[in-house]
Amino acid sequence: MKRIIPLLLAAAMTVCLFSAPSSAAPQWLGDANGDGVINARDVVLIVRYLAGWDVTPGELADFNSDGKVNLRDTALIIRYLAGYNVSPDPLLEAQYGVCAADFDIPEPETAGTVGSAQFGFDTGANDNSAAFAAAVTYLRQNPGTTLLIEKGVYRMKAGVSFTGLENCVIDGGGSTFLFSVSDYFDVAGGSNLVMFRNMTVDWDWENSYKLTSMVRVRDVHDTDDPAKKRVEYEFFTVDDASYALTSPWENMLPCDPERLTIGVLGISDQMNPGDWNTELELTGANIITATVPAKNALKTGSVWLLRHYNYGDSVFNVTGASNITCKDITIYSIHGQGVLVRGGDTHHIKISGVTIGLNPETADKYRISTTADAINIADTGGYFIIENCDVGYQGDDGVNIHDNVGVVEDVGSDSLIIRTRNTSNFAVGTTVRFKNGEDFTDIDFTAQITEKKNLGDGKYTLVLDKEVPDEVDCDAVVIDCSVDSSHYIIRNNYFHENRARGILLNSSDGLVENNRFYKTQFSAINVSVDYGTQWLEGTGIDNLIIRNNRIESCNVAGNGAAITFYATNTRVPGSTINGTCFKNLLISGNTFINTNKQAISARSASALAVVGNRILN
Repeated sequence: MKRIIPLLLAAAMTVCLFSAPSSAAPQWLGDANGDGVINARDVVLIVRYLAGWDVTPGELADFNSDGKVNLRDTALIIRYLAGYNVSPDPLLEAQYGVCAADFDIPEPETAGTVGSAQFGFDTGANDNSAAFAAAVTYLRQNPGTTLLIEKGVYRMKAGVSFTGLENCVIDGGGSTFLFSVSDYFDVAGGSNLVMFRNMTVDWDWENSYKLTSMVRVRDVHDTDDPAKKRVEYEFFTVDDASYALTSPWENMLPCDPERLTIGVLGISDQMNPGDWNTELELTGANIITATVPAKNALKTGSVWLLRHYNYGDSVFNVTGASNITCKDITIYSIHGQGVLVRGGDTHHIKISGVTIGLNPETADKYRISTTADAINIADTGGYFIIENCDVGYQGDDGVNIHDNVGVVEDVGSDSLIIRTRNTSNFAVGTTVRFKNGEDFTDIDFTAQITEKKNLGDGKYTLVLDKEVPDEVDCDAVVIDCSVDSSHYIIRNNYFHENRARGILLNSSDGLVENNRFYKTQFSAINVSVDYGTQWLEGTGIDNLIIRNNRIESCNVAGNGAAITFYATNTRVPGSTINGTCFKNLLISGNTFINTNKQAISARSASALAVVGNRILN
């Protein structure tokens, strides 16, 4: 102890001399002397107390809240003063009226194991989907079983349905499943207590269609028509670009020409070339020349990720299932999303130790992981844990959690015409509630749907069991009460180098902690209510903690803050909702490094505490 104490005193004084001054922190854990500031004086006081001096630190000296004041507390305080993410948030939660989500998700406990060989898994076969389906049938008939797949590379030409399973584990044994169609693993039909683990899923690039291409604008030529240009695209990661003559050109994502990652300062988002690249011609082995409107001609030397395909199926499509775990899984390139979760009866999902990224063996050629979102959770029963994951290089958000709403377009005496994104919502028998689309205030009216009629183009007639009051007018927001994707924990993950946001949050009761965000195209964390676009997402957020995250060089495109809160109303597209959409919010202990714009931008929010963050630009 005598040798340790001088070292701790020296460390405390070094932090005091060379670190940035500590912000005032009334009633923070670690404030041992109760002066409203956490600094080296608190460390000295605790050390003297432990050495037997006649001093008594206050109750806030117990930094880690373990009921004891000891050297662990001094070490944590020193790390906090040095800028590490150990912000003392437990007390802040009570001080600012928030409560960290805290729950666990049970995992299966199996008693027996069955091998894959008896079902016909064959690394030499062109398609193992039938063998996999046979194994699932066995698991359905034998709850409490682990399927252990012999390690190998298995080709898949059809998806597999995991329905009606109870207390089962599907252990890939380190195997790789190569898919050549956008049809993967459907987890549905009331499955409960199911774990997928130890497997890799990848796209069969050599035997299926190309998902994306890397292109460089090689040259731009004038034509006889001043309104048109001829643009040479070099497909520089492949030797033969002829496949792109017949592939879709859905959109082009701007890329850093050195890193070949999505996001370029000053280019807000993707270009949509399908409508204006015409007269495609293979003018070299890996060069395609196209005619484009002069106004759409891209800069010579610019590099783009040409996305031939965007939305598709999801590797794990979880619907009508509970207590599902994806653990220690790697997803490389895939057509669609990594994990999709849907359904009001779908709840308690854990995604742990999952890597979504580039295959290091082919990353020089193929620069996309999932063509759409990595993880998309919407219109569910809530309770999700996403932890210890590495998510990057995908074509859209790393995590998107939301519930879809409807917007009223016409009102009858007991009926509504609404438009909505999710066709499964607003089923007969569902209770609905309403909000004003301009200021987000609650409308004191609920009703039950007695009839639903599809009008096409995302519009529906809903007949209600009550007369509709005058307050429910055109542009009012209607919310399906049968879904609630709240209660989520996102911790210890790495989100990086992807299109759009690191995470997009539109649901309540969330904890986002100890994550790292790096070079996301837009905001690292986007909290939104989006009624002014096609998406129609978000029912407002109550109780969200964002703490101890490291946000570095995010918002590469310069479009928004590192952490952004925004809400668009239904009446004027793009206009902010003039009311409170987000409340009881704590942003603490985060480190912002090299932000392109603001560290935090918040609109339509109340009861927001921003405490103890660091900005290093």
